[in-house]
Amino acid sequence: MQKDIHPKSKVVKFIMPNGEILETISTYKGDEFHCERSIHDHPAWKKTAVVSDLNTKSEQVTKFMGKFGGFDAMFGQKK
Repeated sequence: MQKDIHPKSKVVKFIMPNGEILETISTYKGDEFHCERSIHDHPAWKKTAVVSDLNTKSEQVTKFMGKFGGFDAMFGQKK
């Protein structure tokens, strides 16, 4: 078995927008991670999740939708 091929794990503080702190073990390189959305109000974790609730203004989402927004997963072509 190869040695030292896995990233090091350590305790990291995840700081929610409301100031709540969640400590967990992670391979994140920093000591703290400041979350943009709370796990308590993120639409992905709610039963009433709606795609329009997602932060579509995010640069990454906008870039992704520009590239693949019309892509049809079944046939591999744009609609």
